[in-house]
Amino acid sequence: MCSVLLAINSGRQRGGELSSTMWCSRAGISYAIASLLALLCFSCSHSGQGVIPETRHRSSFVAALSQVQPAMGKGEVLRLLGAPDTTRTVDGSSYLDPVGARELWCYGVFAGLPTLGTVAFDRSGKVIATRGGKGQPPSEGMFHEADLRRLIGLISQIAEPFEFEMWGGWKFNPAKLIECVNALQVHGKERALAAIEETLRVGVGSGAIFLVLRALFELPDKSVPSPVIRIGIPHPPEPDDPNSFPMYPVVLIDDIPLLLVAGYAGTGMPQSVLEHIAYFRQHGTIREKPLRPPDNPAGAIRALDKSDPFTRFRKQQPKSIECRSLILSQCLRMIDTVYPVEADPLGMIVNANDLPEEQWESSLTAIDNLHIVWDPRKSRYAFADRSRLR
Repeated sequence: MCSVLLAINSGRQRGGELSSTMWCSRAGISYAIASLLALLCFSCSHSGQGVIPETRHRSSFVAALSQVQPAMGKGEVLRLLGAPDTTRTVDGSSYLDPVGARELWCYGVFAGLPTLGTVAFDRSGKVIATRGGKGQPPSEGMFHEADLRRLIGLISQIAEPFEFEMWGGWKFNPAKLIECVNALQVHGKERALAAIEETLRVGVGSGAIFLVLRALFELPDKSVPSPVIRIGIPHPPEPDDPNSFPMYPVVLIDDIPLLLVAGYAGTGMPQSVLEHIAYFRQHGTIREKPLRPPDNPAGAIRALDKSDPFTRFRKQQPKSIECRSLILSQCLRMIDTVYPVEADPLGMIVNANDLPEEQWESSLTAIDNLHIVWDPRKSRYAFADRSRLR
């Protein structure tokens, strides 16, 4: 396997702001008392959603978070923001982890990811960074807060592999992108873009937005490629003919969005996704209907494999790269609700460099024999009786 860093990784622009990294120490009893008060306040007020109700105006939280400054203690942050929804020890495993942070407070949590903002503390309990306290959120009345949190959370779920992890393309689950696109599609163009921009402002999903825009919007001339994503060198290399895959690195086959890229090797300053948002706002039309994959995705995978563009794409790749493996991996993750496959220690479920013909055929035949259906209510595959393994 080649070592490839995915999309926008640690140390790159992520859309959210990162406040100055300064801290000061307070010695003696005053710091001990402040720390104790912070812990007591947190213990008394923490109830899953903190003291910030879901109906609180987002603009109020932005105003409060903007007052959080570097070197503030936890007690001061609690006074301004209330208790966080969740806290966690920073171990460098997430793209949300600022350098030097030891603890992260998350607000507006949906599916484990913050949709309002975050505050990062160093080992002495002092603020070193915040996200979500700058810029303007959507105008009041455009969304119910619960709906907006869900939309931001759905985008963020796609982002997790792409913002930080190596081999993120191998961990891409098309079902999550389908769920996100369909949730945005019903809101129409301007509201969908407002939710996307708010995700970027909060700083939890910039890498995923490149993919969401391609699957959510259609261009007037479908033969004209989407704007090139300039965030590094793609792996596998991009197709020789850009017109062969107009949505590259996404290819949409029977309403299943698949990725033709495993990752990007970073070179220089990555392009801002704001350029792509502006492009699709000007030229794009939001898709007319939600994505609806076929009940048996194996047929779509076979159709892609036999297509002339994909055949040419495979032939242009070095022998060490097996494009079929990448596609099969994504397909298996998409049906993990009915056909779970155990991953290796690196999180891989298909060998990246070697996929024998018999394994390719047997895997697709196994999917044929599942007799599964797409459940549009859950945006996941299920058995014929709508039951799932998870």
